[in-house]
Amino acid sequence: MAVHVLGAWKARTCWINMGGRFRIYPPASVMLISQNPGLGKGIAIQQAKRVLRTVGYTFIAPDRVSSSMLLGIMSNNSQMNLMEPSQIAVLASELAGFFREGDVMTGGLLIDLADLMDMPDTFVYATRRHGTEEINLPTFQIAGCSNMDWLVDHMPRNAFTGGWFPRQYVSVMSREDVSGLDDNYPAPHGLLERMIGELKVTREIRGPVKVERKVLKMFINHRKQSVERAGMHEDDRRAAYLDRLPTNTMRLAMLLAVSEGKKGADSWGVRWHHYRTARRLMEWFEETHDAMYEKIGLSLFGRWRVAMEGIVLKSGEVGISRTELKRRMKPHGINMSQFDAVVDDLMDSHVLGSGTPRVEDGKPVQWYVSREHARKEEDREGKGSGKVVPLSSRVTTLNVEK
Repeated sequence: MAVHVLGAWKARTCWINMGGRFRIYPPASVMLISQNPGLGKGIAIQQAKRVLRTVGYTFIAPDRVSSSMLLGIMSNNSQMNLMEPSQIAVLASELAGFFREGDVMTGGLLIDLADLMDMPDTFVYATRRHGTEEINLPTFQIAGCSNMDWLVDHMPRNAFTGGWFPRQYVSVMSREDVSGLDDNYPAPHGLLERMIGELKVTREIRGPVKVERKVLKMFINHRKQSVERAGMHEDDRRAAYLDRLPTNTMRLAMLLAVSEGKKGADSWGVRWHHYRTARRLMEWFEETHDAMYEKIGLSLFGRWRVAMEGIVLKSGEVGISRTELKRRMKPHGINMSQFDAVVDDLMDSHVLGSGTPRVEDGKPVQWYVSREHARKEEDREGKGSGKVVPLSSRVTTLNVEK
């Protein structure tokens, strides 16, 4: 949680120039996931809030907020001071209480938050009442806690293969991780006061952060290794995480350097031991993910996906209408937003295809077939007309980052 606190405190006041317009800023999003209850996740969140409030940080989000409310708060902050970043830090002791189920399952909120984590110069979003709103210099980060079951049951698969999950520092905690710690866990006596004092020292550290040439070489080599690992990985969830691993490591190294920095010190900056320490921490985070990835395949979302795929496959060449598919999925306890999320995921995974449009009772009906039958149908249409009918003209897919 110290990473999240320091990242929120420094916001956009310092950064690393990585070439062109690409900068790495301090804000760091953190997710604590437990396999067992009672490991102190919520206590860590409360202590982080206490530290930030003590040093005068006033941009902590409400404990429960919709996606539109969150964006509205940032937009109001932006309008009040156009020259300053629009900051907000979410500290949620339970992600299940912070997120609305529909927002998470459809993935819309997660896409917005992933975009905000990239720290764009402006963020424009649509509203029902006012058309579009613009957020100037959005500065967003989230620290959230979840148990394993909620995470795998409610997060759509593209949250792991896309931009949401790989942008965070994720630690999967087990009871063994906290065994033997004293009763003051997660903050030993005096640690919070020491953190508050050190944060105040870093207040005046501003501007571009110096990076040793050796660190840049380490980063480039790390990037090459991560790209090679991602390319060889069969699991696209892990591949997406590996793709962002070097950037997350450099941000963590910068935060380690900031925590040691002093205003005006010529030697201040990211040095090789900062990057080495950051990389070791990231490797430890990665080792904790095995249990989570193994369980994702058994999630509620995954079970819906398997059930829907089975129904469509059994329909054969005839296919199945959207209405009938919804009727057959109803016993699985799925609502409309969840249904659409599963359909989108199957479309994007090239499992589901759109059958020939049909008309029933004078109305067009959406039709689904397996991807294999969709291809056969296209081949027949192509032969009959003397031309090839591209699959993209028949199947609508989501553009999800792989």
